Amino acid sequence: MYYQPRRTLGLLVGAVLASWSAAIGVLLVNAGLTAGTGLAQLAAYGGGALAATLALLFCYWCYGLATLAYRVDRNGLVIEFGTTRQVIPLDAIERLVPERSLGAVPRVRGISPPRRPLARPHPAPPPAALRYSPAPPSTASGRCSSTPRTSRRSSCST
Repeated sequence: MYYQPRRTLGLLVGAVLASWSAAIGVLLVNAGLTAGTGLAQLAAYGGGALAATLALLFCYWCYGLATLAYRVDRNGLVIEFGTTRQVIPLDAIERLVPERSLGAVPRVRGISPPRRPLARPHPAPPPAALRYSPAPPSTASGRCSSTPRTSRRSSCST
């Protein structure tokens, strides 16, 4: 089984960013050539080198997206991205579900914030048993409390 996901938007964005970085690099190197000897020339050359490096990274990203493919063979699931090939053994895979059999797949947009995966854009709140409250529990009269240090003995007054 061989699958290549849609990647048109990613390639378009990558090409625009690579072109923009390359153009900025050329402009900065040109500014360095026309500037007099000094700190301005050094800054222009350094900025041009940085922009050219960024353009090369965006070009590699476009190459990786163009070659992105998922293949299931006798060894397992093979994920190809650019020059990287990742093999996941078949015994580590719980199940494979073809995209066309899922029906309506929810679309996830934008960049996810830290510690919030893209697979669940709106995660459910944790169950009540996993919540932590720093305040000690008390009775209705408010005279009984238990802390981690005094959890073995009760400090209730009647």
